[in-house]
Amino acid sequence: MRFNVLYIFWIAALLGLFWIKNSFERQNVNAFFGAAETDERDLSFDHPVWVTNIYVEPGKQVQRGDTLMRLYRTDLDNEIAERLAAIRQIQLERAAQNNSLDNEIALLKAKQIAEASELRAEVVVEESEAQIQKQLRQIVAERQGIATAATPDNLQTAQRAAVEEVIRQSKEPLYREIRLLEVQKKDNLALEAARTQQLRSEIAALEDEKSRLVLVSPIDGFIDNLSALEGETVDAHTTLVSINPVKPTKVRGFIHETIDMTFHLGDSVTVASGARPGHSVRGVLVGNSPHLI
Repeated sequence: MRFNVLYIFWIAALLGLFWIKNSFERQNVNAFFGAAETDERDLSFDHPVWVTNIYVEPGKQVQRGDTLMRLYRTDLDNEIAERLAAIRQIQLERAAQNNSLDNEIALLKAKQIAEASELRAEVVVEESEAQIQKQLRQIVAERQGIATAATPDNLQTAQRAAVEEVIRQSKEPLYREIRLLEVQKKDNLALEAARTQQLRSEIAALEDEKSRLVLVSPIDGFIDNLSALEGETVDAHTTLVSINPVKPTKVRGFIHETIDMTFHLGDSVTVASGARPGHSVRGVLVGNSPHLI
């Protein structure tokens, strides 16, 4: 009975060793050197930029949110210049409009003064004629020996009052028109101030954007390549920095044809970096060709 138990134990041990051997073969524990690459992230900008500062170098590890570069958008200067020119144009237009209104107001005032002067001149002429006629009547009466009594000049006083009333009434429509023109001037100033304030706010926003325009890392990874230099102007959508993620979702590896090894899809593999000791990626084989993926 003791012999039978040992026999069964040895059979189980042999089967276990055979299973371990096959498992190791299937899991592919061979170590070899080859080439591997990950899906790197290329960073660019959607406007032409001038690279003012670079804070990283190839091989440096970065974390998400780290500042990689400080940039300067040259087109922002053009936008700011356009808004400054728009402010000057608004000021010139407002000055021209208000100068025109001032001329209209001056013409209206001059017209009112001329009309009042004309009416007063007519009154003076009539008073002079009346005075002459009065003096002639007195002379005739004296020659004829007729006594004349001094009479108050009520007619001339009434005429003067009537003329002043006409002048006052003629001023009212002119003053209304002048007030409308003055209101229009104030409206022009308010409109200029509002439009100028809007443009100055836009300029301040553009200046702020110029001062804080930086390129930051969107992922944790390693700087693979710098495609720009400090002081260089780079076109829109041109790659500035390439980053390899710390935990890539896909790794492409190349096995040289001289390496004799057996692998199967689904085998677990670990890709270790020779350039970055301590960093490795573990996954499974999901496809094969000259590349292992």
